[in-house]
Amino acid sequence: VRTPVDALLLAAMPEGLKFSPDADRRTQMLRASIDLTGLPPTPERMQQFLADDAPDAYERLVNELLDSPHYGERWGRHWLDVAGYADSEGRTNADAVRAWSWKYRDYVIRSLNANKPFDRFLHEQLAGDELAGPIEGDLTAEQIELLSATGFLRMAADGTGSGDNSEEARNQVIADTLQIVSTSLLGLSVACAQCHDHRYDPISHTDYFALRAVFEPAFDWKQWRTPPQRLVSLATQAEREQAAQIESEAQSVAQEKAEKQTQYMAEALAKELEKYEQPLRDELRTAYEIA
Repeated sequence: VRTPVDALLLAAMPEGLKFSPDADRRTQMLRASIDLTGLPPTPERMQQFLADDAPDAYERLVNELLDSPHYGERWGRHWLDVAGYADSEGRTNADAVRAWSWKYRDYVIRSLNANKPFDRFLHEQLAGDELAGPIEGDLTAEQIELLSATGFLRMAADGTGSGDNSEEARNQVIADTLQIVSTSLLGLSVACAQCHDHRYDPISHTDYFALRAVFEPAFDWKQWRTPPQRLVSLATQAEREQAAQIESEAQSVAQEKAEKQTQYMAEALAKELEKYEQPLRDELRTAYEIA
């Protein structure tokens, strides 16, 4: 017994069994790397580890793997599964692409790689818009991060922007969101309590709608906003001014092009009409000029 876990295993181990021998260092590295990053080590890194005789070699290896950006990618996918992450809206056959959803995915990965405290991780996903405060002028990097976190509340299937914006569809989005929140954070399946007191979880019909009331203002099925209408522009004032300047320059170029095109067309028409005698020439010109 070398760790508390060993003691628990020993206590539960049937008579006649004993601990397996320690894994060799190559196996240790393979297990640690695949478990923490989902990737095998490179042959070069494996050789470095096998040649490292320092007593803290394995500890340093684990810290290296935890510091790898692949750690967040590997373990973030489990939370994204819990949150129902999807790159499209679902619900309808149109299944519109969620062009923004990768921002929430990357938020989850960054949070795990930054070793963000779990309570903070949950607070940001449930109330990032409240934590971000009012939007005055350009969004700060922190506000963008907090607003991205609220993608957690937008992962339910939502076809209201691509063909089905009925009251039933809106309410289904809210119900599905509550299902994601409850199963991920409460460990309870509250959905049954939409219609009656839950049969096996301690959730009453009244409790369900009390919980829904917490989220209702963020969705408001009577003043519903479709997914495209909920998007927030990340453009800064400087970018908008630059875009306006470019648009102004483009209009000038377009106007110059139109003037030259009119001139060239007039010259080409005059040259073409020289092939015809009067009065047909004037009649053809009149016909060309009539819309």
